[in-house]
Amino acid sequence: MSGHGSPHPLGPGVVSLQDLTTSATGLRFAVRFPAAPGGAPRAAVAHGAEDRHPLAGTGKLFLAVAVAQLAERDPELPAEPVTIRGEHRAAARSGTLRRMDGELQLTVDDAIALVVGTGDAACVVALLEFLAARGADVLGEAQRAVAGLGLDATAFTALEPAVLGDADAPGESWGEGLLGTTTPADLCTLLERLATDGTARSERILGWMGTAFEPAGLASALPGFGPRTIPHRTVSGLELLTPPGAPGCASVLILPADVGTGRPAACVAAYHPRTRTEDPAGSALEAGAALGSLGLAAARARDVG
Repeated sequence: MSGHGSPHPLGPGVVSLQDLTTSATGLRFAVRFPAAPGGAPRAAVAHGAEDRHPLAGTGKLFLAVAVAQLAERDPELPAEPVTIRGEHRAAARSGTLRRMDGELQLTVDDAIALVVGTGDAACVVALLEFLAARGADVLGEAQRAVAGLGLDATAFTALEPAVLGDADAPGESWGEGLLGTTTPADLCTLLERLATDGTARSERILGWMGTAFEPAGLASALPGFGPRTIPHRTVSGLELLTPPGAPGCASVLILPADVGTGRPAACVAAYHPRTRTEDPAGSALEAGAALGSLGLAAARARDVG
């Protein structure tokens, strides 16, 4: 995985990573710069990176890891058909497919790409149902993956669709797939592995992360627009959604290494608590601004050293 083209100017008004350790209330993050071949290492920056928080938008990344592991053992899995039906849409609380009628058939590969890139909850419900019918233990697969990476602070509690509040209410999905807790440090370790190990599994996951439809979270303020945005990998954002019991939002971002210039990759993971519960709209804007500023600051630090 590599970036391309000349560096984009980031401008003199960008706040620094160090500034954000004091100016963005509640923001917890980890930023690391795995060196490109021949490049000099850069110092990592972290603030509250060991603090646990809900997955809050990053459950879909761990779901992608689990699906990629399953595909390693079953190479035919990505091309298998998954059917989105009415009952899947009824449990969905995010994404566009819940607004459609009739049955829709996708491949597993397309379904997980929509989950990662758009947070489509109907795809989550249909995909998990399909994998369970094949005898796959998605929760166990995810747990084995994080154990193998040494992500000791990450734990999964359930799969969606989850029953929240009223035990008699039907389960629902917010496009996460997996529920649980993690830390910015653990998320950043996962991103480093994806960015540097060059395995087919990592490249598959990075491909799904490259489909993020609308820049959000850490990617929301990156220079450029559409295909001219600086090369990056991320997952769909949770800032504008308010799942019950999940007040905050987490985000991840990889800026690929630029081997030709020696610029390292940048791996960024962050969580914002969205504490302004009396003003959900203002809280979402506050979280989006803080996460976007962090992503932009990491891009500047990666480019200027």
